[in-house]
Amino acid sequence: MHTPTWRSLLLPALLATTAAAAHAQTEINHAVAMAGSLPGDAAGYPVTINEPGHYRLTGNLEVPLNVNAIVVNAPGVTLDLNGHTVSSSVVCEQNANRFHVNCNVTKVYDDVFGKSGIYVDYAAQGSVVRNGTVSGFRGHGLVVRAPGARVEHVRVQSNRYAGMWLATSTTFVRVSDSISQFNGDHGFHANQTLLERVTASRNGGSGVHNNAGIVVDSHIARNGRYGVEGFPAAGTVGVRDSLVMWNKLLNMGPSAVSMGGNKTQSALF
Repeated sequence: MHTPTWRSLLLPALLATTAAAAHAQTEINHAVAMAGSLPGDAAGYPVTINEPGHYRLTGNLEVPLNVNAIVVNAPGVTLDLNGHTVSSSVVCEQNANRFHVNCNVTKVYDDVFGKSGIYVDYAAQGSVVRNGTVSGFRGHGLVVRAPGARVEHVRVQSNRYAGMWLATSTTFVRVSDSISQFNGDHGFHANQTLLERVTASRNGGSGVHNNAGIVVDSHIARNGRYGVEGFPAAGTVGVRDSLVMWNKLLNMGPSAVSMGGNKTQSALF
């Protein structure tokens, strides 16, 4: 008869503990924000994430004007909005005739990033934001400055500046299956960003302003400037297999180049 050793008895327990830790999720909700219960986070907004891990919203966040809702400062963070909304009090509407977007607050000229909804900082390499809505902020809806970050299934709307502001100088940010609408400036204001299966509609600026990036399989319509544009000094933005139509100036603006398979209101290009 085989007698179990202490090693054979301990190993299953260690494996179970390791598996549980790997799938552990830290909850974020209004009570957590008010208490400042995350490591290194002060009470009140913004909720600051200073350690890698998986964070999940368990309720909507209603945030005062002029502050961030969530700031991500650590690499390898997954922020799952879990179908919830992170919101402040800005409301924006588009004039149907002129395509201008008017918001119920004036522009600010100091620290726009400090008044944006979710802010993913440089240190948060490889982080992910997914599955929810960011609405009504005086700055941008979502700011991503982290190399290699991803945004998935996020809706940004009714923010005073851009819906998403995405910029890194070292590697692509990737945004997929997301919507940006009724924002005061560009739908997606990006640099070196891959946008795939996104919708940019009824924004006050261009649907997509993407320096040296790619737009694929997307829907871009009824924006107040161009459908897609870039910055000539930064390189071209390629557009492929997308519907780009009914934008105020041109569907394809400066530095925007068709890679084929695109449609406008009356033709293929």
